[in-house]
Parts: sequence; C-alpha cells; structure tokens
Amino acid sequence: MRCLTWRNGQLWIGTQEGISILNPFSKTFQTVVHKSTDKASLSQNSVYAIYKDSNSSLWIGTYFGGVNISYAYDTPFSVIQSADEQNSLSNNVVSSIVEDAAHNLWIGTEGGGINYLNRKTGVFTNYKYRQGQANSLRSNLVKVLYVDADNNLWAGTHGGGLNVLQPGSNSFKQYLLDTINRSENEISSIVEDSLHNFWVASNRGIRLFKRNGASLINQALANIKVRGVGRHLYKDRFNQIWMAGSPGVSVVTGFVSKEIDSVLYVNCFAEGYNNEIWMGAGGAGVACFDRRTQRLTKYTNTFLNSLNILGIIPGNDRSLWLSTNKGLVHFNPNLNTYQLYTKNDGIAGNEFNYNSFLKTSDGLFYMGGTMV
Repeated sequence: MRCLTWRNGQLWIGTQEGISILNPFSKTFQTVVHKSTDKASLSQNSVYAIYKDSNSSLWIGTYFGGVNISYAYDTPFSVIQSADEQNSLSNNVVSSIVEDAAHNLWIGTEGGGINYLNRKTGVFTNYKYRQGQANSLRSNLVKVLYVDADNNLWAGTHGGGLNVLQPGSNSFKQYLLDTINRSENEISSIVEDSLHNFWVASNRGIRLFKRNGASLINQALANIKVRGVGRHLYKDRFNQIWMAGSPGVSVVTGFVSKEIDSVLYVNCFAEGYNNEIWMGAGGAGVACFDRRTQRLTKYTNTFLNSLNILGIIPGNDRSLWLSTNKGLVHFNPNLNTYQLYTKNDGIAGNEFNYNSFLKTSDGLFYMGGTMV
C-alpha cells in the first residue's frame, strides 16, 4: 500500500499490483490493473501517487507508466475493440458499419476482414480471406459494406472486388470489376435504388449494375456526369443518388445528373429532419443543400476548416455529430458552435475512417476508426 484517496464514499488504494477500490458499506473491493489489450486500462500496475483535483477527478502516478486520469463523471461513449480473446473485434481499424434486417451489425476492418456482431448475445463471428478456399472473403482489406433490399451483405474491398454473402450462407460470391488490372477492384462506395439499380464507386469511377438476387448485370451510364473520380455515393428518401466527385457534388434523378457544387471534396452525406442533405468535406467544413430553395449553404470556421470530416449523423436536437481526423465533433449549425471529444473523453481514438458511421434503428450512434 502506497497511497490512499477517498472519492464518492469509496477508498482508492494505490499498490504495487494496481489499484484496489474499497466500498466500506458492502465491504467489497474492486481491482483496477493494466491490461495489454485495453488502452483505457491502467498504464502500469505500480502506483506511486493518487491526487484528487477540484473536479474530483483522480490523477494517478505510476512507475514507468506515466500519469493516468480517472474522471469523476462517466462519458457517454462505449468502445468496441480488438482483444486477445476469441470473442472480440478482429482488427482495430474499422472501415465500415452497417445494420441488417435483424438489427445486428456487420463491421468491416482494414486487415481483419468482416465481423458480424449479434447485438442480443454480444457474440462476434469473423469472416476472413482463407487461402485455398474459393468461397471465402477475397480480401481482408474491407473498404465498404452494404446491405441490400433482400438482406444480402455486399463487401467492397481493396484488390478483392465486390463480395456478396447471402442470408444464412457462409460462402461469398465474388465480382471483379477488372480481371486484368486488380487495382480497379478497390471499391469505395455502394448504394441501391428502389428499382434494384446497383451503384458502385471504385478508384476508376462509378459503375451501374442491375441486381437480381445476388447476381449483377452491367448497365450503361450515358447521362451521368461527375467531376474526376466518383468517390462516395448516397441514396436519399426520394430515391435520388448523390455523388461526391474529386472535386464536386452531383445528384442523379431518373438517370440524369445535376451538378450542385464544383469545388467541395465531400467524404460523406446524411439526410436531415427537413429532408435537407448534409455534407462533410475535407478542409471546407460542413455544407447543407436545402431542397425547398435549391441552395447550398456552407458552414465554415477556422476549426471546421482544419478538419477532414469523414462521417456525419444528425442528432435528435437538429445538431450534427461529425467523425473527423481529430476527434468526434458535436456541431450546432444554428449557432455555429461545437464541442470536441477526444481520447481523453473516452472515445477509442482521434482518427476516424471513411464509410464508418451508422445510426441504428434503435437510435444508437456507431463511429469507427482507429485506436490512434
């Protein structure tokens, strides 16, 4: 025993083997120790000092582990991460998150393939590339996931093209956009419209298919124009397809495209409560397209302009949650104010990823990225 500090009626005891927290009423102990698989755990077990500040946060000094802080309040964030155990995420670089018809999650990763999370049981099932197994996922570098109207799971990958997994099956079917030049088989975005037209964005542009079950038939794109390479796709409530170019933004209605902006590098789209379209950009803040006025409004300030906005989810209070390269931002467009959340506030890491944001059917927000 090296140090003692009271907080909220509990006694924190620093030792060579971590921290013991005594509840004097129940006469029970809780132990806090370092875990190599948990970056939110104690950095080192040998505790030399515990200091309580004016906010009742505890500052914990360790031997060769630096200083740790335990906040006096709980953060609203929970972290799902890879661990040295069988039932966990396969990789900590999350690249895409989607919800299926049963309200379970499919989580794509950069290097760990695909994870299926049963939200009722908390059990993970992992799907990876298996050498010599023709029906396995064709690449563990997953760029985007999409669940179609028939609950088929589509995975766009780096080098492995499109992969589809039908409900109840463990076998993937593969579609290569180019069988000669494998570099074209990096898929960045997938959407399907109400007529089962299947839109796919790759590093070589946008392709259109007609989907029949788990089969795709190539279609022409005569009247679709987008600047540069189409990087991101989004289908709104009115069955319009929004396309982010490099640069620029176009919207497709009835296979005819209209350019909305020519300079923005948009990474993500979301639809607001008044059917407005929100866009998150790199180095240019947030933009909003008003359907009624047909005008695009750009929300910028010094802070927003410094960000690469990678995900955007409208909140119930008309605010926006933005996943970025510098943390999670809660932005109020009406007041042009923001709150930044970083690793110090309990999120997994400050660097989020493309395509990796989701609002589930029961209202939970998921934002994926790295542990950096």
